[in-house]
Amino acid sequence: MKTIRTVAIVGGGPSGCALATLLKRKGFKVAVFYLEKRPEIIVGESLVPAIIPMLRELGVEDEVKSYSTFKPGASVWVNKDEEATSPFAMGGGSLPPYAYNVPRRDFDKTIFDLAVREGVTMFHQAAKLEGTGKEDELKLSDDTRAAIGDFFRDNPI
Repeated sequence: MKTIRTVAIVGGGPSGCALATLLKRKGFKVAVFYLEKRPEIIVGESLVPAIIPMLRELGVEDEVKSYSTFKPGASVWVNKDEEATSPFAMGGGSLPPYAYNVPRRDFDKTIFDLAVREGVTMFHQAAKLEGTGKEDELKLSDDTRAAIGDFFRDNPI
């Protein structure tokens, strides 16, 4: 069986860049294909306590905290006069009893910049994918591979 050590990630949002960072730290050669076509977000993004351990592992919790609003729980309006609030601490377990409301543009930039600092290669272009003939496998198209040069030469995908 062939061991893959070179990875292409399609999408440069927080998930793609976090995965790229973690793979790079494990010794993989990683490239992220991204486009800056995100629509302007009107409201912020509300993170949940389960993301806090990942922010810690990535080493960015303090940076995220610096531009975010601390969130000790979640609230919903039941009707125009009644709000129901549930503190995260009531959940128990091993997760932190808090999260953050983040400005999405700042959050995306934090995770993207981290991937760049870790040495992830960024390709500011769309990645065209095509099937390989196997049911659960895709590869970069020849056009995409030609446009990025020899990044995948040692370990083609």
